Amino acid sequence: MEQRRVCMLAVVVALLLWYSEGQNCTGNARYSWTPGACTNQYYLCYSPTPGVANYTTWNYTCPGTSMFNEATQKCSSSCLLLPTTTPAATAMG
Repeated sequence: MEQRRVCMLAVVVALLLWYSEGQNCTGNARYSWTPGACTNQYYLCYSPTPGVANYTTWNYTCPGTSMFNEATQKCSSSCLLLPTTTPAATAMG
């Protein structure tokens, strides 16, 4: 029984670390999991109250072979990176 509790705790800790990794919300926007690199994974940050940094995040993976385009904040067949190493928050369209 104790071994099962330890295993469950390890799973919960791993999930929390995975969930928090890379989620650096600075505005309502979509952000690449790996800023400055082509990847198919991104996360969406949203705060319902303007000016309050109480963000909820959702993790996404682009379908098929598409990549997350940092400039357009959408999945596309081409990867266009922003000229900065920090994610730029732009209004979601």
